[in-house]
Amino acid sequence: RNRKALKVARARLRNASSFLRQGLYSAFYEELHKAIHGYISDKLMLPVADLTRERIAEELRSRGKDEAVVKELNDILDACEYARYAPSSGSEAMADIYERAVKVISQIES
Repeated sequence: RNRKALKVARARLRNASSFLRQGLYSAFYEELHKAIHGYISDKLMLPVADLTRERIAEELRSRGKDEAVVKELNDILDACEYARYAPSSGSEAMADIYERAVKVISQIES
């Protein structure tokens, strides 16, 4: 599960990228949110039901991840959750949040 986490996340990120190109706002944020949650669940070997922000932060810190990575991950999750229930903020914001998500996953991987 841990070893396949990145592979599964990349597949979901490709789907999110496809939604981004098509301009499918809510589908993009939904898929991006699933990609991040699924990756964190698999990487930290926690059930999705146990994924709270506090638990994620605690696990990442215990594995020696920088506080900036934890904060960035929380910011991305906030943006995804907000965007799923708010009106569209445009494709520039979507592209930015996508790049930030790819970056934070690669930081967690290293």
